Amino acid sequence: FSKVRTASLELSMEFSSFDDFWLPFLGGATPMSSLVAAINRETAGALARGLGDMIADVQPDGSFRLPARAWTVAGIAGH
Repeated sequence: FSKVRTASLELSMEFSSFDDFWLPFLGGATPMSSLVAAINRETAGALARGLGDMIADVQPDGSFRLPARAWTVAGIAGH
C-alpha cells in the first residue's frame, strides 16, 4: 500500500427522545440488534434503563445529542 491517509470524522447525533435512540436496537434486523433485544427482554428492561441513565445532558423535552466518531483509511494497493 502507498499514499495511505487516515482521518477522523466527528459529529453529533441528535435524538428527539430515548425511544428515538433505543427502538431501532429492538428491531432485530441485525445479529447485534437481535442480541440487544434478547438481553433487554431477559433483564426485564434493565438494559434500556441502565443505558438511559447513562445519557448526559437530556433536555427538558427529552431530546439529547450523542457524540459519534468514525475513522477513515484510504490508500493505493500495490500490484
